[in-house]
Amino acid sequence: MEASLLARRLGRWGAKTCSLADANAAFALLPERHWDAMLADLATAQTMIANGDITKLGMKRRIVLIKPSERHELAALKAAGFTG
Repeated sequence: MEASLLARRLGRWGAKTCSLADANAAFALLPERHWDAMLADLATAQTMIANGDITKLGMKRRIVLIKPSERHELAALKAAGFTG
């Protein structure tokens, strides 16, 4: 539910968005177009990291949204290529 609300808000601000619930589908779609940024939840981010090097996807901003209780994952996410 949060993803659709976020996509709608970003769309109102002029962003073109694509929301996918499946991490494997998202990782496969990313190389097909130019993306300025990627937002992912922790589970999606971890699956995408396992699928390959996310820094090679060509986008400057790779952001993972985490709960405060998941802050211990932050160092590993940044080491894997997430920028925020």
